[in-house]
Amino acid sequence: MSRVLLETTEFRAEARRGMERLVSLFGETVHLATLERGQVLYVDKLQGTRAVQVGVTVVGGKFSAHASGVGKAILAYRPWEEVVEILEREGMPARTPNTITTLEEFRKELERVRKRGYAHDIEEGMLELCCVAAPIRDHTGEVVASMSLSVPAYRFWESEEKYRNELMRTVRVVSQNLGYAGPRYRLVQKAQKKEVVGG
Repeated sequence: MSRVLLETTEFRAEARRGMERLVSLFGETVHLATLERGQVLYVDKLQGTRAVQVGVTVVGGKFSAHASGVGKAILAYRPWEEVVEILEREGMPARTPNTITTLEEFRKELERVRKRGYAHDIEEGMLELCCVAAPIRDHTGEVVASMSLSVPAYRFWESEEKYRNELMRTVRVVSQNLGYAGPRYRLVQKAQKKEVVGG
């Protein structure tokens, strides 16, 4: 279902506008990805104007979910039992010396992602490259995709907060245009519905 959604013209156009805005702001590479059969599937990619070439990612290509920010940003919102099943089937190969390769450490990492609302890849998928990634939700609130900014490690931390804030703003707009109203709004709607039914 998420693949069908991601291939719709309206969604792709909206996501592309957000990606173009991020590239225009920072000149860094932006990825749009979903999860397919336990691996990250890159749906779209915009190469930045001042970015290094990220050769391990291509549109339509796949990558290990546990070693990528976009993968973490999706897996963090899946049931842990499903995550374990995926990782046991796909394995947790060390893409770099920084890759998380144990279930226990990865569980802690996903807890951090859920708490913060975004994920980091600190030279885990490719040396000298860091990224910040955030989830995109559909109208039901389900995480169906994620978007990331990939930045050379030597300049990532000096502007990480700016990258993160603009990325979060972008995925929020994309999610809203998919019909996601946000948790606060949904709770209000639920309370109102309960009151009507009870009356």
